[in-house]
Amino acid sequence: SIYQNDLQLVLLGLIILVTLLLGKAAHYYSDFAAPIAAGALLAAILVEARIGFFISVALALLFGIIVDHDLRAVATALVGSVVGVYSVSKMSHGYSLIKTGIWMAVANFLVIASTGFIEQIPISQVLIQGLLGILSGIGAAVITTGLLPYLEHTFNITTPLKLLELAQPNHPLLQRLLLDAPGTYHHSVLVGNLAETAAGSIGADPIVVRV
Repeated sequence: SIYQNDLQLVLLGLIILVTLLLGKAAHYYSDFAAPIAAGALLAAILVEARIGFFISVALALLFGIIVDHDLRAVATALVGSVVGVYSVSKMSHGYSLIKTGIWMAVANFLVIASTGFIEQIPISQVLIQGLLGILSGIGAAVITTGLLPYLEHTFNITTPLKLLELAQPNHPLLQRLLLDAPGTYHHSVLVGNLAETAAGSIGADPIVVRV
């Protein structure tokens, strides 16, 4: 279905290009500071999780060319991206990019530390690289948060975050419904709760069904 959608192909191409440019820019400072996971997160949120995993592998391999086939940098980019995509895909009530950023930061640090000790790199250097890996994970989440609204609007994509915003009680339309038709509002909330529970039981998307 993605091959048949030109907009999604353009979106994925743009995500890969921007992510690799960020990786190239970070390469001049430190390979472990590159926010490669941002591309995987954007693909997972805007398209779907399976595409996010695929993009994780593709970006890690392409990033390997930028870093002259440094296995530690590639492993960090790959593991951090996969952890981020997995974290986003497993949140049934919307995703928290703050939690995702923390998980990616922890994963990056563990990969950098373990591979550094295997290669017997001095502890001080490993710690510095680990701190850069933590910044990379958090930075990827921040970049994703910043780019999401623009990509959503440009490519007309409805993400779980946008759906959750529509379901907020302070939404103007829901406020008007509450004032003009309180019975209908109350009924809609109850039906939404029932539908969300039913959707979770049969494996459907609870957020889409509720909203």
